[in-house]
Amino acid sequence: MIYRRHCAVLANRVFLVQDQWIVDNSKLAINRYEGPGAVEGHDNPLPSLMMTRDEADIEYRRLHPLIYGTDGINLAQNNRARVVDGKIIPHLARWIQGGTTTSQRLWVDFPLELQEDTVARIAALNMIYIVAKADAPFLSFICRLPRQSELTDTQTPVGAGLLSVVYGLILQLLRFKPPEDGFRFDRGTFSTLSGDMGCWDTALDLLDSLLEHTPVISHCIIHGLNELEMGEGTVRCQELSKILLGHSSRPRILFSILFTSSGHSRALTSVLGEKDRASSFETMKAIEKRGLDPNYMKI
Repeated sequence: MIYRRHCAVLANRVFLVQDQWIVDNSKLAINRYEGPGAVEGHDNPLPSLMMTRDEADIEYRRLHPLIYGTDGINLAQNNRARVVDGKIIPHLARWIQGGTTTSQRLWVDFPLELQEDTVARIAALNMIYIVAKADAPFLSFICRLPRQSELTDTQTPVGAGLLSVVYGLILQLLRFKPPEDGFRFDRGTFSTLSGDMGCWDTALDLLDSLLEHTPVISHCIIHGLNELEMGEGTVRCQELSKILLGHSSRPRILFSILFTSSGHSRALTSVLGEKDRASSFETMKAIEKRGLDPNYMKI
């Protein structure tokens, strides 16, 4: 056990401290600033190496071009009159109503459809519209697999799509301003965020920290995660899903999660049980052929 003042570096993370004992198993401990502006012979306090939410929001703007999907809010406004399979609506209603007292988990999978406008996406957009209209604090993301022409030579569509989901959720979380915000993140670590999958773990750490320090979020709606499951994407989708689901298990926190997919998801199958899953067998083609009938209803 050693005594250090101002800061210590533990396991490659920087933590500021004020006159306290620290159990330090790392190789580096610093108690004096000797950079520009330091006065020789004085105990110069270190400049802050941790950034606040507001500071992170400003720095984060450089990553906006790396978000290829959308939060779906504008799309939801245009799709609010659309219909979905009536057999699914009770599951969605329980997800909404139950979320007022207990965190809910639900994955609704629909048949695989190759066009952009699918029944699964319409279901997600309807739920986004409902929680937005209710003025509930929520997160949402409509995933998209970017084209290679949109990317640099070092990026892959799956990797860029995965980071896009995480970056999109982070962007939304940074916009919330808790009255007593304990969020802090290492500046140096934050600066490593990029379009390269090498920063995947760092991006997940940032998302995890923001979720922990934004307990006001009550709902999270994700559509199309299975579109990013090619190759190593399945494992990455599992990692992301586990972080989101982990926060729905926190005591005294209401954080309900809804996943919708057009087609099967290996990642969601591995992290969610049957009780958290509902399936529809309807497609856009079937809806258009049949037209509106008693089996279909607006949410």
